Amino acid sequence: MDDLDAEIDKAKREVAELKRKAEAKELWLKGLQRAAELRPAPQVIPDQSSDGLEGNEASDPDTTTGDAELDEMLGFTEKAEKRGGRQPGAISKQWRTILSDIFANQPVDLATIVLLASVHGLELQESSALSRMRHYLELGYVEETSDGRYRVTDAAIKRFDLKRKPAQSGS
Repeated sequence: MDDLDAEIDKAKREVAELKRKAEAKELWLKGLQRAAELRPAPQVIPDQSSDGLEGNEASDPDTTTGDAELDEMLGFTEKAEKRGGRQPGAISKQWRTILSDIFANQPVDLATIVLLASVHGLELQESSALSRMRHYLELGYVEETSDGRYRVTDAAIKRFDLKRKPAQSGS
């Protein structure tokens, strides 16, 4: 074995050692992340948030990491107790009111959505309104017309008991 072969063997051993250390760090990281998931959720009142955006939906995680070895090491064998919080697809009262105004004036463009939001104390940029409408498209609460405007779907009207009423914006 010459010097080059010895250098190759040394590099292989170093790579193997680094992989072992990386795997150990990944297990440590998974443990920390799992511990963070299991700590009590902070008490937040979503409708009083400064940006009017909904909080994250509560998850119902299994008390496992997906890694059997790590689960055994951490003693995870049962489901975690479900946390409370906003139901998937729930929206704030403020956004229900805005959807009601959209419904009353539909179809509406982004500029009108920004105006309707401002009437209800929510200052938005058009980019934020677009992001919200894309999210509501995914949830099935609004649909986009061929000219890029938005309409409230029957599903949202039913779910949030929206009523057609005159717009409060004066438009």
